[in-house]
Amino acid sequence: QDLPDCFLGIGTDVARFGVEEGLLIDLTELIDTKMVQLQKMFEKHDTLRGAMTATDGKIYEAPSYQETYHVTMSLKMWANTEQLKKMGVEVPTTTEEFYNVCKMFKEQNPNGLPFIGGQNWNGDPLLFMTNAFTFRTDNTYGLRLNKEKKVETCFTTDEYREALRFMNRLYSEGLLYEGSFTMTVDQMKSLLVEEGEPVLFFTGGASVNVIDTATSPELYSHYYPIAPLEGPDGFRCAAYMPSTPVGCFSITKDCKEPEAAARFADYILTTEGTETIWMGPKGVGWDDPDEGAVGLNGKPALYKRLLPYSHEPQNINWQDLGFSYQPTEYRFGEQTDPDIDIFSADGLEKLLLKATEEEYEPYITDEYQALPSLSFLLDENQQLQTIKVELKKFASEGSIRFVTGDRDINSDSAWEEFVNGLDNIGLGTLLEVYQTAYDRQYTK
Repeated sequence: QDLPDCFLGIGTDVARFGVEEGLLIDLTELIDTKMVQLQKMFEKHDTLRGAMTATDGKIYEAPSYQETYHVTMSLKMWANTEQLKKMGVEVPTTTEEFYNVCKMFKEQNPNGLPFIGGQNWNGDPLLFMTNAFTFRTDNTYGLRLNKEKKVETCFTTDEYREALRFMNRLYSEGLLYEGSFTMTVDQMKSLLVEEGEPVLFFTGGASVNVIDTATSPELYSHYYPIAPLEGPDGFRCAAYMPSTPVGCFSITKDCKEPEAAARFADYILTTEGTETIWMGPKGVGWDDPDEGAVGLNGKPALYKRLLPYSHEPQNINWQDLGFSYQPTEYRFGEQTDPDIDIFSADGLEKLLLKATEEEYEPYITDEYQALPSLSFLLDENQQLQTIKVELKKFASEGSIRFVTGDRDINSDSAWEEFVNGLDNIGLGTLLEVYQTAYDRQYTK
């Protein structure tokens, strides 16, 4: 059976259909000779080419790449600023100040909840708090790159142990809500809207995920992100996680005109192509900005959206289907009322931009980096299959047991047992395979 010329808007199993079976063509030469826009993207974003490179060194897909600024620093802590005002205290900047504010709130509000987390987006309270002690971006294997571009984990470090020790201190004194590792989004929503606004701090990527702006506008306006906390050793960082490209266009071996297909894909990745795909024709879905108009970042606007984003059926644009190229400056370029209320439903993007820029970007560290996208060989995937499942479960459960006091974080033997358990499951093997994959894709 003949294949279609292209697959557009969906990712394909590159390892199988490209590397193994040869059903997808290698785009490398076409990129270098016909895809001018994609060349520019690769030059601008230094990890993009590596992220799209398969295990055999070839490129089988063109990416959809959307930089969402606030998502790159989405490990956030939200504080009820109204409650802080009532208490007469400043926003805490260190872990010790945070502890003292939580303790004061609990003393003044015996039924209050000083600090909660949950299963909302980035709601794991350990994710945010660990970055007062050492760099951490994920809750699976604690992986990161150090300055020498070596893959390592934070889970076996003394600094991570100190983070667990601090969290245990909060938990044992009733300052960290006992359901913070298991609470559903609906349960979290219910707690937040209880009378008297009982929650002082909560973790999550966006408050709108757990507070309805329509039904609880006043409560929503009381919460604002606080900057990363500084730990006892002076460490303080915002966990920066670069946007990840997604493979969304490939050309099959049966395509009669691969050069034309490549030029078509390259056009979509231009500003004009993206605007047409994302919003529709000019004058219908979008238009030039008004004279003197500004974007989300206060700089001259690049475009004016004429139609709102909608989930209703329509035949004007593809919105998030297909693929597109939206770098940060373009997403910030949408014409916006400079006086928009950031706590209104329409002010969400401005709220997240403002908070991320002011409270988080200043604390990006160059000491560590998040791991970029990696591709694995078939035998590597097989090697990691069992290790990854067991390692994630062991690390998560072990960390929570230390926080809740089920295991004594101050016991050297308990800590050594945790570290040795990670090794016994295969942490060393996982680090080795990830290092091999990283070197293969990004160190050419």
